[in-house]
Amino acid sequence: MDKTFYAYKKYIYILCTVVTICCISCKKEVTTTPPKQLDTSLLEEFEVEFLNTTVWLPTSYEKLTYEALFELARVEDDAMINMLLQSSKEYRNKEKKPVFFRDEFMPSNFIAIYPSSYIRLDKKTASYYISDFAVTMKRQDQELGITSEIIEKRIKTFNGHKMVKLKLKQTSDFIENRYFTQYFISSDIRSFMVIHIDVLNRDYELNFKNLSVQSN
Repeated sequence: MDKTFYAYKKYIYILCTVVTICCISCKKEVTTTPPKQLDTSLLEEFEVEFLNTTVWLPTSYEKLTYEALFELARVEDDAMINMLLQSSKEYRNKEKKPVFFRDEFMPSNFIAIYPSSYIRLDKKTASYYISDFAVTMKRQDQELGITSEIIEKRIKTFNGHKMVKLKLKQTSDFIENRYFTQYFISSDIRSFMVIHIDVLNRDYELNFKNLSVQSN
């Protein structure tokens, strides 16, 4: 249990650079989600190398590798790009690296998919994950002056996989209002994390579930 605890705690600290929480206002709920078919007719397929499969996303998204994002930061002083690089710095010299997607029509919208060491996501571990995330982000929220309201917090099971989903609405005087969704997903053999930032409150949960199922 100690090994698992320290593994998931590391990924909570990665999130400290990208989101803050000032309160927890919704009740934790465990749900079992029936399988749904992802409609890919208006989507584009992008490769996620470290999962050896693909993710389906809207065609407006452009894929960026870690190296491409790093080079983009050299010429574009963008707070979101800098934040994603900061959250990913530990992967720079590793073989498995995150992949990033940016909406070409709305450049504030980003998706990042991160490799993770395997974590068996049982109910107890997921509860620890949520609790530590909340405490850490509440402190960061107060320090940075951002108000973050959790609008969804769930532990879900689908096709033998488990997922922790945390969705926030962030507001402040100095950033564009946005929705931040963080997923941690585990199967029987692998885990990965997703960060989705969107100003229009679009939700791609089914896309990331499909990604997890196809990665086995």
